[in-house]
Amino acid sequence: MKNNRENTTGLTRDTGWQIGVRRTILVPAAILWDFILSKQGLTIWLGTGLDTPFLEGKEYQLTDGTTGKIRVYQPGSHFRISRNPPDPSYDRPSLIQLRILAVDDKSILVFHEEHLPTGEERQRRKTHYLGVIDKIMVEMGQK
Repeated sequence: MKNNRENTTGLTRDTGWQIGVRRTILVPAAILWDFILSKQGLTIWLGTGLDTPFLEGKEYQLTDGTTGKIRVYQPGSHFRISRNPPDPSYDRPSLIQLRILAVDDKSILVFHEEHLPTGEERQRRKTHYLGVIDKIMVEMGQK
């Protein structure tokens, strides 16, 4: 029997398809946190239409029709949101966790998304997050 492991990378029993991306950014965590939750930062990683403030329990709708809810919000550390795009392949919302880890005067930015509907969507979201991190690094003067 052929090993299809490479075709199932990111597939878990409990959360379906998931993706995680992390990168070290050479700015203090507080500066990165403020940028991530600014209107510009939110537009880069989530999309347009979410107004600040970013508060636990707040429901949102983006201009592309994506809806969701801010499930957990720990200022300066992490948050979890649901994300339900207007895509028929999503039979349930995905869950995004964004975490910023402080390491001296640097930060580790971590995106994790689970409950993705397919391996193809997992790859699209991976590409999205890699592009997001590149854009954030440009805004932070890293590229």
